[in-house]
Amino acid sequence: MENYTNTSLIGQGSFSKVYLSNNKTKRKKCVLKVINVTDTDFKNCLTEIHIMTKNKSKYLVSCNEVFFDVVKKAITIELPYFPNGDLADKIRVHADKKEHFSEDTVWQYFSQILYGTKYLHDNGIIHRDIKTSNILITNLGNLKLTDFNTCKTIGENVDMNMRHTQIGTPYYMSPELINQSKYSYKVDIWSIGCVLYEIILLKQAFKCKHIGRLMINIRSGNFNQISSSIFRLYSRELLGLINDTIDTNENIRPSVYKLLDKVPNEFRDKKETLFKESKNDIDLLQDVYIPKSYSDFSAVIKKFYKSPNDKKIDVSKYLFVKKCT
Repeated sequence: MENYTNTSLIGQGSFSKVYLSNNKTKRKKCVLKVINVTDTDFKNCLTEIHIMTKNKSKYLVSCNEVFFDVVKKAITIELPYFPNGDLADKIRVHADKKEHFSEDTVWQYFSQILYGTKYLHDNGIIHRDIKTSNILITNLGNLKLTDFNTCKTIGENVDMNMRHTQIGTPYYMSPELINQSKYSYKVDIWSIGCVLYEIILLKQAFKCKHIGRLMINIRSGNFNQISSSIFRLYSRELLGLINDTIDTNENIRPSVYKLLDKVPNEFRDKKETLFKESKNDIDLLQDVYIPKSYSDFSAVIKKFYKSPNDKKIDVSKYLFVKKCT
């Protein structure tokens, strides 16, 4: 870690800590995410690393460096620093000023979130935690999805439509996740609807004081009422997307491709297609070797660095692992 200076803690979770730092070699600010490797979160950690190292979309955050500290049993991910913060910060500023975004800005944000989600869905990945605090703002004012440690991959050998397990942030979770029932890519569409609501109304769609009431409202699709003044600010086409995406029936909820088809031409990325890509850009997610325990992982790393030409190890699958120098 001697390559970094002026490191200060800016956030932490159950298994990780996030630091603001300076990369001495590159002479610029960066963010370090240090993840304590345990058997329980190991697979999620590798999924996040693979997405960020193999990402080819400008609508997702990529990492700069990744290295493994054998002594501390921790993986450090160096991420770009976004001085403009996240979309949640931006919305709070506008809410404090009681200043709504223009319709053009809302369409711009909405389309960029869709393109990022489309890239994941094209590659068989469900994000499962799309929310305003997981959407970063670049220096040019564009949006990038981040925080991929809760992503779930759907491979060819499992049900292509459904997954189980509960994950996500309550205010943005779909009824399927709340009920811990089968779910598909459509859980991301619900979350995007909640984000769109928040961008337009400057408040959360299902914000309430009691968790029990929150669960009831989500299951019934009873989001906070939209005031008449909002209908004077935005078009019916834009506001209609809230009802389309926050629909309790996931079969009625549109796909990311159908939502992009509703985006006006001036807000579409001409280099992106509206249909599902046949090429799988992040195919390593399904092929990567994931040891069953930390001890297995440690053995693999030691063997890799002891004999990098060992035919039993596919070096390309371990590009994300670097020695901590």
